[in-house]
Amino acid sequence: MFLVKCCWFSVFNILVTVQKTTMNIFDHLFTILIFSQHSQLVNAARLKILKFREDHIQTILNEAREKLSEVQKDKGRYAELLSGLIAQGLFQILENYIIVKCLVNEVDLVQAAIPKAVAQIKEKAGRNVNVVINDKDFLTADSCGGIEMTSKNGSIKVCNTLDARLGLIGKQMMPEIREALFGKNLNRKFLS
Repeated sequence: MFLVKCCWFSVFNILVTVQKTTMNIFDHLFTILIFSQHSQLVNAARLKILKFREDHIQTILNEAREKLSEVQKDKGRYAELLSGLIAQGLFQILENYIIVKCLVNEVDLVQAAIPKAVAQIKEKAGRNVNVVINDKDFLTADSCGGIEMTSKNGSIKVCNTLDARLGLIGKQMMPEIREALFGKNLNRKFLS
């Protein structure tokens, strides 16, 4: 009888040990589950903050785009800008025959800016260039202004619209914009 009690006692001890081990495993799994849920919540919050920041930056860039359309109101400065954009495009394309696309209501301004740009390329590069305004195809009305230039066969294209320039500046200056709006990123290790 003593042997049977010892056997039952041993079995009971084994069952208690198994139950404690099982409880430890469940506690461990519960801890992992809680940590996993916490990690997911933290990650979701971080993603919401990043989304808010990107939306805020896009709002600012859209406001800048709206203000770009006001540049056209000062005809003197805008004519100088157009001349500079045309000259830059001429230096990029380096072809003898260039087709310029602009807004319908800016044809006269662009026509007046072309001789100055052609004179610049002739002076600095020694090239004679024939620049023609495309009178059939114009920039869309929602464009802020500027010009698009193509070579005669259309194989080379330079987009010097104000929208494209704002997009380039927005991409190039994104780290500076983020830092100005949200402060320095402490997690960023490399600044190049």
